Amino acid sequence: MGPTRAGLEGIDPATWLETHPEPFVVIDAQYTIVAANRAYAAAYGTAPDGIVGRKCHEVSHRSDEPCHRHGESCPHRSVYATGQATQVVHVHFDARGQAERVRLTARPLPLADGTILMSESVQRLGTLEEEDPGAMIGSSPAFSRMLSQLVDAAASDLPLLLTGETGSGKEVAARYVHRHSRRCQGPLVIIDCTAIPDSLFESEVFGHEKGAFTGPSSRRIGLAEEAEGGTLFLDEIGELPPAMQAKLLRFVETGEFRRLGSNQTRRVDCRVISATHRDLSDLVECSGFRRDLYYRLAGLEVNVPPLRERKADIPQLAAALLLESHRSSGSPSLSEDARTALLAHDFPGNIRELRNVIRRAAQRAGPGWIDASHLGIDAAAPALPASTGSGRIAAGEQDGAPLRPIRRAGLSGRIGELCGCGLSRHDIALRLGISERTVYRHLARRNPPPPSAGGESEKKIQDPAASADSIADSR
Repeated sequence: MGPTRAGLEGIDPATWLETHPEPFVVIDAQYTIVAANRAYAAAYGTAPDGIVGRKCHEVSHRSDEPCHRHGESCPHRSVYATGQATQVVHVHFDARGQAERVRLTARPLPLADGTILMSESVQRLGTLEEEDPGAMIGSSPAFSRMLSQLVDAAASDLPLLLTGETGSGKEVAARYVHRHSRRCQGPLVIIDCTAIPDSLFESEVFGHEKGAFTGPSSRRIGLAEEAEGGTLFLDEIGELPPAMQAKLLRFVETGEFRRLGSNQTRRVDCRVISATHRDLSDLVECSGFRRDLYYRLAGLEVNVPPLRERKADIPQLAAALLLESHRSSGSPSLSEDARTALLAHDFPGNIRELRNVIRRAAQRAGPGWIDASHLGIDAAAPALPASTGSGRIAAGEQDGAPLRPIRRAGLSGRIGELCGCGLSRHDIALRLGISERTVYRHLARRNPPPPSAGGESEKKIQDPAASADSIADSR
């Protein structure tokens, strides 16, 4: 039988507060702190008596206004609006005045007289100064939701699938999860599934024995084996051919594999993280991706939002990119009109495009201020359609509007149509939600090289992107 109400009423509130080892605070409906434990007071540099009676946003955010007025998802508003518990990731200022990421868990706290208070525990995730140059940067609601999911993923050892548009930061997210996981002392081994030829994939990933095939004169340790005790990151897993997908099945589930040319089964203890800009569930339906491998990879799934869904983060990202490219000298600053132009642009290439824009502008401007004229972007350019959750383009549009879901039977024809319209290989890939490598393959099949003077086919395939460019020039 549980404790009676009388027994609970006999507990000293101060003693109850101190049963929480993390910073813990109780807040009323007017954002006023009514109780705090010693850990909370220490985190924000004051005594508990000096916190009670102050506004929560005044203590943690150093702000006179609630956090929702600055673009953050406010747990206080959520709890009092829904009566349900909630979790968010915020940026707070610690006792030294340094910005730090925290995960807040807020719950309604009903009292016997009917009054509703809110309890809030604070999980400190580290100061922003402790993060490396490739750290996750942002504070928008979309970013905070993603970061909270990544924190949960880091605490798990399940396979993780990261989805999102090209350039949105999936590799950075994978690095964040690895760095905050129990495997952080182990290696992070990255495999770009678009960069390894099909014929060499098994050897590169699982290794081979001496004499396993023509050429190797010694044993080779595969990339999977190098990830022992750490994390294996499979980037652009959606581009992996079906034959190679089959070879990953057992490894992802059990960690077991055989080197090429060996009968000995080996086992690697590593966590598998994969990433794709494709919608793997759609690929499964059109037989472009194995269903059983998809379920093995997607033990957890986190979507990395496109930059257009987290525009409030653009100034902070731009400042960090400027600092990254000018570490040895003074970093130029963005003028107000430059910030306005950046916020007006939709960045179909996401953070990768922003990085290129900032680097180009810094080179043009030199030391001092970067103006809008230095950016070289067209703020009036039409926006790409919003993400449907995994970076794929939604169904039924053309010329900036969503396209029909691509099926294998019609993909080659669609690529040919867009090529005939003068689009580059990169633009075709972006429009269809596929990789440039896939575009190249389909164009190569449609446009085989002409026979040589000797009657034999040329071994080197002409770059179809050049053909597309020449078509555009002739129009």
